[in-house]
Amino acid sequence: MLFFSVQNNYHIKLAEFFIKKFKINNNEVFFIINESPHYNNLHEIKKKILIPAHPISSGGGFKSLIVYLKSYIHQYKLKNYINFKKKDTLFILSEYELNNSIFARYVKKNSGKVFLIAESIGFYFNHHNYYKVHKHSFIDDLILKIYNTLLFILNIPAIAKKGNEGRKYITIKDKYLDKIFSRFNFGISRNLPIEYYKCISKNYFKTLSKSKNILIFASNFECYGMKYQEVELVKKAIKICLRNFNKVYLKIHPQDYIQKNDVYQNYITINHKNFSIIKNTMTPFEAIKRYKCKYSCGSLSTSLFDSMHYGCQTIFLFHFLKNIKELKVSKIILNKLNYTFINKLNDINPNYKNNVKL
Repeated sequence: MLFFSVQNNYHIKLAEFFIKKFKINNNEVFFIINESPHYNNLHEIKKKILIPAHPISSGGGFKSLIVYLKSYIHQYKLKNYINFKKKDTLFILSEYELNNSIFARYVKKNSGKVFLIAESIGFYFNHHNYYKVHKHSFIDDLILKIYNTLLFILNIPAIAKKGNEGRKYITIKDKYLDKIFSRFNFGISRNLPIEYYKCISKNYFKTLSKSKNILIFASNFECYGMKYQEVELVKKAIKICLRNFNKVYLKIHPQDYIQKNDVYQNYITINHKNFSIIKNTMTPFEAIKRYKCKYSCGSLSTSLFDSMHYGCQTIFLFHFLKNIKELKVSKIILNKLNYTFINKLNDINPNYKNNVKL
């Protein structure tokens, strides 16, 4: 059997693209649904296995002693959820969910194959050579050693490394993976074979050629200490877009949409006949397709990079915020693509061309 381990609807959509691209027989596919609040319409998936999220991955973190006890109990029960058989294949869409590292070890022990599908821009940022050539602080190194000691004690086959957001990110030990599948050739610093693929054909969005609609992605920059600065930047961009485009659509970050927090409240007060907020149930791909958005805009997110891949003229705005080291790798990757940054917010208009060829 072929198992796709997912954490949200976006993962499910990526898996469906992948299955179609590589002509995988749907009758052989099971979805491993790791518990999270980011699912909709799960009843549409016929073959699925529901799994509780790992206590550390579900928000428990490494700081609470009770989480370690819960983790031992969870990992003991985990092997009873799925009976992996010899030569089964596992496709993983997130290393953050620690269940996946444990599943990978089960599958490899049964002579199966394990593949990692790169799913977010954070994956590319975290695996960029930038973090190899730039030294970490003593405190960062000390904290990583503590994290890795805890992973060892819990017998979780994963490694904590310095990442783009905050102190760390988690990777599955390479010996439990066979290959990485990647939609973008951004340079992945990992000792594994990498296969690049495109899930959308070049002609897919020819119907957008005359469109003057734009889809704006609102991120959450709390991890960078710029939560409200990013909100104000996006609101300014929305005002300019309402002057220059026919229709303006906004996709609020899923976490903010679900929590209906202060970030969400900032956006729902915007009232204009040509402005609409996209439902959280809709993926970026579905929104671009339904509302015929030839243009996309936002500070920085996976959705913005995906929209470039889908054929949009994508306008990044993060360079108008404070120039912090965590955002430098973003600029390095975009410069490598010969991406054209706008010089001022008023440059957001239908004449913009990003000059990127993916």
